[in-house]
Amino acid sequence: MPYFPSVSVNVKEATGIASVASLSRVAIFTPHAFTREFSTPYYDITDVTLPKDSDAYKALQAGFKGAGSRSLPIYLARVAVDDAILTPVVENSKEYSFKLTVLNTTDMSTIHDAVEVSFTSDTDATVAEITAGLELAATAAGITASDVVFTDNSTDLEITEAADRQMIISELTDNLPITFTTSTTAAQAFEDLMSENPDQWYRATSTIRDTAWVTAMATVIEATESSDTPKIFRTSSAAPETIIAQTDPSNSADILGLLEDGNYRRTTSEWHDQSSEIFPEITHECYVGSFVEGTKGSAFNQNMSVPAARHPVLGRLLTKAEAGYITDRNATVRFTEFGLTITKTGKDGTSARGQGQWIQNVVIGDWTKLTMIQRGLTLLTQADNAADPITFAQSSASRMSDTLNSVLSDGVNLGLFTGFEPVTIPESFSFASQAQRTLEGLEFKAYLAGAVHFVIVDGVLTYQADDVAV
Repeated sequence: MPYFPSVSVNVKEATGIASVASLSRVAIFTPHAFTREFSTPYYDITDVTLPKDSDAYKALQAGFKGAGSRSLPIYLARVAVDDAILTPVVENSKEYSFKLTVLNTTDMSTIHDAVEVSFTSDTDATVAEITAGLELAATAAGITASDVVFTDNSTDLEITEAADRQMIISELTDNLPITFTTSTTAAQAFEDLMSENPDQWYRATSTIRDTAWVTAMATVIEATESSDTPKIFRTSSAAPETIIAQTDPSNSADILGLLEDGNYRRTTSEWHDQSSEIFPEITHECYVGSFVEGTKGSAFNQNMSVPAARHPVLGRLLTKAEAGYITDRNATVRFTEFGLTITKTGKDGTSARGQGQWIQNVVIGDWTKLTMIQRGLTLLTQADNAADPITFAQSSASRMSDTLNSVLSDGVNLGLFTGFEPVTIPESFSFASQAQRTLEGLEFKAYLAGAVHFVIVDGVLTYQADDVAV
């Protein structure tokens, strides 16, 4: 007869949790050739070793001005480039150098690994001398046209990737400013980032100001509505056409007007005279993302480190009329009101007006959807791990409704909702539902709290007297 222990214990773990996309973190799309990866996380400005005059560095700097722990890291999204252009700052008897890595994109093998290209100018330096010297130094270092092509324009040095090659440029001396050109589409840039990092970011921004590219990215972002990784997009512009009366249709240079015309639900924008220098939308997204998801909108943001916008020609602060032209496009602007520099919004936040139908509501909707997915999947998985699966029995199925209702309760506690009609379980389930193992018919209604942006007060001043009552 077999032996039976007096006490037997079997322990199973039911501790896993589903993960969903972060709604706090920011991705910055910018053309550059500083990294191998399409997605690079940065946690602190001291981590950033990029050239300080590059858009990539300035964009990250803008992000860290507004970032908090929830919105870190900031992801730099590399937009593939056509050319890198080096424009030397003329200095006598100075070294000009950079390191060049070249990869074979067919298998991502390394052809040249951080090869140094260096030239020292003479005592009577010229730009032409420096660009020619750098081109000769690259050839002497063994870099050939089958890897990258150097074009000496006498005023600058252009570096172009050969077919099936990727270049990575690093450790440039400060006297070698670098810029980039790109023909990569918004759709391709988005696909490239998603191939490496689909769900660790939510808030898309970009240093690119080309109108066609920006509207194309807005279209790409709009299509994420039904995905498991929804995104939002924010851009900015310094176009003078935006601070005058809007035409119908909008002027082709008025990107904020064009975005409103396009009726985009997931794209917002702002106007700032320093749009391409300080990238205010990046600071904004990192700042808003630093708060609990869904609790912070675009209005006010008095503590955000973005100065008030100024007239692009006259240099003065914007007038109320000029700010009104911006907000009439349902965009935002940094404006000084009674001594406070705040973000001013429009009053029409509906989808019919375009640009986000109050983007905060979009974020709350995404938070609700993703948190319900996370908790619902976690419940199904862990109930199964515990050998107590969710079934069509009312007492069992109600565990799912209780789990989903916890999301709505959290929404009320966070101030996202004023209240809700809870998820309920149908009294019975069809044969088809049970045959397909699909628990359906669960519905709820939540009431958005809505943030107050404007206050109107009416009052009467009079005298208090016994003989006359007003």
